Amino acid sequence: MNDSSVKDTLEVTNFGPIARARIDLRPFTVFVGPSNTGKSYLAMLVYALHRYFSSASADMGFWHPDRVNSPQTIDALAAWVQQELTQEGYPAHKRVVLPNVMTNEVRNIFDLRSNQLNDELCRCFGLDRANTLIRKRARDGACIAFRRYAPNDPARFEHEVVIKAQEPKISITIPEELRININKGSMETLWSMAKNIISSTSSRGKEGRDFPWGLINILNDLVLPELLGPFDHPAFYLPADRTGLMHAHSTVVSALIGSAPMAGLRPAARPPVLSGVLADFLQQLIEFDSPPTWRTRGWRTRARWERPATRRFVINLDKQIEKNILGGSVFVDRSTMVGYPHFLYRPQGWKDALPLIHASSMVSEIAPVVLYLRHMIWRNDTLIIEEPEAHLHPAMQVKFTRQLAALVHAGVRVVITTHSEWVLETLANLVQASKLPEEQRKGIESADPALRPDQVGAWLFKRKMRPRGSVVEEIKMDEESGLFATDYDDVSLELYNDGVTISNRTQNSDIE
Repeated sequence: MNDSSVKDTLEVTNFGPIARARIDLRPFTVFVGPSNTGKSYLAMLVYALHRYFSSASADMGFWHPDRVNSPQTIDALAAWVQQELTQEGYPAHKRVVLPNVMTNEVRNIFDLRSNQLNDELCRCFGLDRANTLIRKRARDGACIAFRRYAPNDPARFEHEVVIKAQEPKISITIPEELRININKGSMETLWSMAKNIISSTSSRGKEGRDFPWGLINILNDLVLPELLGPFDHPAFYLPADRTGLMHAHSTVVSALIGSAPMAGLRPAARPPVLSGVLADFLQQLIEFDSPPTWRTRGWRTRARWERPATRRFVINLDKQIEKNILGGSVFVDRSTMVGYPHFLYRPQGWKDALPLIHASSMVSEIAPVVLYLRHMIWRNDTLIIEEPEAHLHPAMQVKFTRQLAALVHAGVRVVITTHSEWVLETLANLVQASKLPEEQRKGIESADPALRPDQVGAWLFKRKMRPRGSVVEEIKMDEESGLFATDYDDVSLELYNDGVTISNRTQNSDIE
């Protein structure tokens, strides 16, 4: 299921200002529409789902020794590896059905942690109760559903939350036969581990065998990505007011530590001062340029040392943004006494650096993107940016949009909210350019880097009176103009008509 035919669908009803929305999360996802229609609400929901799902393996319920460390379980797993994966000449990929013992454990982990999504929603939105998110005048409460499926494949993962006035209702659907793709390298590793388990029987006996944590880790790495798709990886959220937060972070850090909502750790009566989205952003500002650490994902094999070589593709892109847009470099300088970070900007050709607060608003706006690429974001992570066009000249909006498209090529998923026609036109050109052979794109600056139509999804938030709220619809690219059809033309037409009326009246006034 790890191909372009897989659909990762998010569906919400009566959520905040949104009456109804159904979107496909694609490598580059764009939310467009008037203010107060729910673009940020949906972007924050995507972030909350990333936090909830990507932390699944960190909960020790998955493959907990008390449940599965038994000779019967070990035998079942070893037998499955022997049956499914042993053959002469491993294929590049193979689609296999997981054993029942593993499918049951997948259900167990999501059953055990189902209420954590409610807690994460409260934390991210800075609320005490999730029912505050229900759209006003909605009788049936709010519903959030994530579905992952592929055409002609009955195996489907569904996670649904219904928020009522009282308590949320959580339901998870996992198919009876859970299928995953396994590549050649994983097959060879699994078979090697299975042989070790089998060979230990004669020397130590069934009761004396060690639990195969290495085997479980590998399987865990295969199962959750297959079920969760992009939500298996972390997301990073850059709020619309990031410039002010960059400038004022040192004065609000105490609020972050003392008042940010912490799910399950705070008394319900104490109202949050910061939403979880803002608290996370401020916390990550403090962590920029900190000493290398292990980035651990629970029991899984993703824990690895952050070496510069593993992050080269990100470093190249952050430097491209500095060169092509900022005209200088941004970096972090830590206080020698307390290690607190200060953000600086050095224009090209300067020896001395400026405090970021003294740089232009454009530099302050894009600096967090550069720092996140340099210090936080890995391949397959998601970067969510509210209004990337803020404080940017139209020419720079075009350049920055192309840099975001380059991120998609590097394996980073991007979600943006925008009011910019320049951003949409740039994306439309990149999609149109994908229809040209690569050699014919040379010399067309707006054609690089091209994005396939299935890599880009644009969604328009439209106000409705019935039901009262906004409805989200996909913006299809107009075949004739090659552009995403939005309501911007209506604004231009209204301005043009007003201009003509004013001109006519001015001329008539001169004649009189």
